[in-house]
Amino acid sequence: EKKYLALNLKPEKTIEFRMFKSSMDTNFLYRSLEFVKALVFFTKPGEARFINYLKEYKEKDAFLKFLEMERKEYPLLYNFLFAPKRNSINGN
Repeated sequence: EKKYLALNLKPEKTIEFRMFKSSMDTNFLYRSLEFVKALVFFTKPGEARFINYLKEYKEKDAFLKFLEMERKEYPLLYNFLFAPKRNSINGN
């Protein structure tokens, strides 16, 4: 059924993202919101400053380059994707 898709476009003039699991973790919530906002602005028609990145990089790499350029706008998402990962066993 269509209501179980990750992206719901009904009713008209709405876009509903359903790709995230539910969570009580506020960092996860804000990171998810930053991802959706970044995705919207990355795919916004006519953003000429990002067109060269689309030509130069593969799609995923272009989006990651966009996040690097705009890291102040998406700090939680940027840190989640680019910060060194700590070892979950010993906390290093």
